[in-house]
Amino acid sequence: KDLREAHDEAVKLSGGGEIAKRAGKIAEAFPDIERIYEEIREKYEYEGGKYCIVVPERIEDIIHEGRVLGHCLDRSDIYFERIQKRESYIVFLRKVEEPDKPYYTLEIEPGGAARQKRTYGDNQNKDFEEAKTFIRNWQQEVQKRLTKDDERMAEISRKLRVEEFRELRAEKKKIWHGKLAGRLLADVLEEDLMEVERIAAG
Repeated sequence: KDLREAHDEAVKLSGGGEIAKRAGKIAEAFPDIERIYEEIREKYEYEGGKYCIVVPERIEDIIHEGRVLGHCLDRSDIYFERIQKRESYIVFLRKVEEPDKPYYTLEIEPGGAARQKRTYGDNQNKDFEEAKTFIRNWQQEVQKRLTKDDERMAEISRKLRVEEFRELRAEKKKIWHGKLAGRLLADVLEEDLMEVERIAAG
């Protein structure tokens, strides 16, 4: 209870009224998001060394993350639509010593593939290189927790992602702002992708 009250107070201090209004609209359009997150929490949360993966509790957490880090997360419904369809999920990469401080936002597929990893200003900085080993370890741990349904959803998600990249490349869509301005969006997304490395048995 005390933790929830502290969380609510922090949200208020960071523009809570506006965040709550936006969250309400998202919840109306995509009513299953918070229930889905409750179902997947145990599957995807993980801690190892100096990093941890945190699964959001509420829509407000996702919006707050986007605003603190200044990326596009809360300005588009596409990510919430994907969560509703279980195509991908938004989770948070945090440092264990600062578990409540936004660090990197990850978009992950049900099978553990990381589509995007973005920090302040929609960037991916050199500090993420150190976190890559943790992400790989997390992906291997997730593999142990997947059900047949998760594997089925992961394959659907992979096919949708491949098709999206194909369409973006065909349309030659570019990034218009920031450090990556002028680059093809498909190139950037493909470079950002961390698929799950399969470990051969035996």
